[in-house]
Amino acid sequence: MNARRTAAILTPEAEAHVNLFLTHACNRETPPLLGKDWQAMTPTAYFRNVCNWWIAHVCGSNRHFLSAKRLTQALTQKGIVSKKSNVMHYLGITINLATQKAFAAAQHVEMP
Repeated sequence: MNARRTAAILTPEAEAHVNLFLTHACNRETPPLLGKDWQAMTPTAYFRNVCNWWIAHVCGSNRHFLSAKRLTQALTQKGIVSKKSNVMHYLGITINLATQKAFAAAQHVEMP
């Protein structure tokens, strides 16, 4: 019998940082009723940029730069799905306003 071992998507430390980001920097929507659509959606590229910045800024760690693939896999395991419209979006999650403002100020860019 060939039992395949699946490797952890993130290291335990990176997983802890993502969990902190989701808890302290994001707002999650209650799942919609059957047949309804998610109201909250965040572009995946923006989400990943803010997440990586937040982890480096708040957790003081640049070691866990998250690729788009790894972050999407980790979020999918947490029940956060992505969908393509014009661009890829994570559904049911937004970045809170305070974090968006801090990121925009640090990057000298406007919020989406």
